[in-house]
Amino acid sequence: MTVSSILVNSLIHEISKYEISYESIIENYKIDSQKLANPDERIQLDKYRKIEADACELTKNPYFFLDYGKSCFQLSPLIKYLIATENDYYGMLSQFIRYSKLLNESFVFDLTDFGNTSILKFSEKIVNGNHQNTVEMIMVNIYEGFKNSWADFEADKVSFSYPKPSYNKFYTKYFNCSIAFSSQSNSISFKKSYLSRPIEAEHSYLKPLIIEQADKLLSELNGNNVTKKVQDLIIKNISTGKVNANFIADRLNITVPTLYRHLKKEGTIFHKILKQCQIELARKYILTDNLPIIEVAFLLGFSESSSFIRAFKKWTDLTPKEYKNNFA
Repeated sequence: MTVSSILVNSLIHEISKYEISYESIIENYKIDSQKLANPDERIQLDKYRKIEADACELTKNPYFFLDYGKSCFQLSPLIKYLIATENDYYGMLSQFIRYSKLLNESFVFDLTDFGNTSILKFSEKIVNGNHQNTVEMIMVNIYEGFKNSWADFEADKVSFSYPKPSYNKFYTKYFNCSIAFSSQSNSISFKKSYLSRPIEAEHSYLKPLIIEQADKLLSELNGNNVTKKVQDLIIKNISTGKVNANFIADRLNITVPTLYRHLKKEGTIFHKILKQCQIELARKYILTDNLPIIEVAFLLGFSESSSFIRAFKKWTDLTPKEYKNNFA
């Protein structure tokens, strides 16, 4: 998987504000400076995540990513032009959600409505140890975007999927509303009426050309994304209990070494994808489908429920029953 050079450049610039040389960061993390200078270039996700993983330690700021989100990272020129052609905020947000993969292939946004309330959710396709950092940055950034769009903006609630951090008191500095941790999703709930407010579209005559270019780039990313193909195959076949690297490589008509090479290029490994698919499906089955544990174990390819329970506790530090009691 890849990210836009704009996102990488933005993160490095933010770290350099803490009297850390911009040039030294590029050198230490082996980032191509020519790629950083070109907003159309893409950089491997794993390189971005290495910088992301070290950012709090480098800056000596445990809530660095909350500050970073408030500073508003740069959008690509294409996405900027695209959202500027919409006539209301719903269209603007919908376009951002559709093309957010051009910023980071791992980003997943979802906008749903419940009565008079809209809920914007954020997650990642490939979750790693830096997930909380990413969530903090994105959630503050989106929240700030809403505040800048609507002077009277008030969110109903901001929710986070991870446990309450030690510095949780600082969250009130960034979110002036109800805050919840250990939730089912990372989300911002707000009045649906905000999105129907009109805006004056810019360069609307260019919209077909801009969409054509954005769709072309999106198609190229989707076509080269082996990780997505592996995820789809795992989810489709996991209940057989036969899902492994050999099985997936055979379905993709490539060798296992070639599969590993493609996944490494996209910043991940097969075992990590399999584990994440199991975790996400397990959570879904336990929380929403109300299935017996033995059936959940079978659907995830485990031959015994006891093996699944041990694995689930290793993933979440909770048994399936405890997880359901806490989050259902």
